[in-house]
Amino acid sequence: MRREIRAAVAIAVLCAVPLALAKTDRAEVFTGRVEISTTDTGRVQLALDGSRGPGEPDGLADHLFILQREAGAEGMSCSLESARVLFAADRLRITAPDFELWLVVGSEAEQENQPSRGGRTVFGYGLSHHFGGFDSPIESLAARDYFEAVEAEFSQKFLPDGGGGVFCDAGGVGATDCSVGGCSGLPSECSVSCSGGRHACCNCTKATCKCFFP
Repeated sequence: MRREIRAAVAIAVLCAVPLALAKTDRAEVFTGRVEISTTDTGRVQLALDGSRGPGEPDGLADHLFILQREAGAEGMSCSLESARVLFAADRLRITAPDFELWLVVGSEAEQENQPSRGGRTVFGYGLSHHFGGFDSPIESLAARDYFEAVEAEFSQKFLPDGGGGVFCDAGGVGATDCSVGGCSGLPSECSVSCSGGRHACCNCTKATCKCFFP
């Protein structure tokens, strides 16, 4: 089994602890190949070629998870040939032999009273899940800034990080989470959870879910 890890800083592996689930008790588990990268804007993007059940990866992404963070946050890059991904709305846990990574909505201060986690934890103000089919390999999907690519495709910033007219099919000012499904094109569904004063916006022009400042 090949596992390639390329990171800006070393990932400290701590002692294993019981799994800390999200504020919702509904969790989804996926398995398959994983590619993780960081965009120039600091967002962590995880592309997964796999599914909930048995099946061989086909080389194309099935899921894209995006953790929105402040610009300038430390970067990371990682390739895992076989990983287990647990998704529970406001957090993502990725495990493989000798590897554990958490992507969590909120700040370290906000998580002080939560159970400890093994591996490394990366915090952000928004976590989105885009799925329903992609026509891109996981390597290229993870490496390309998804939000910027969607805005360039439609020649409009309908999901800006702050200000301006934001068009939301679900969510909007005051919402901390939202989801859309049955959208045209690929992917066809997405959801997002937000914190830190951000608001959730889900657009179905091309399933895109994001957190923004009003």
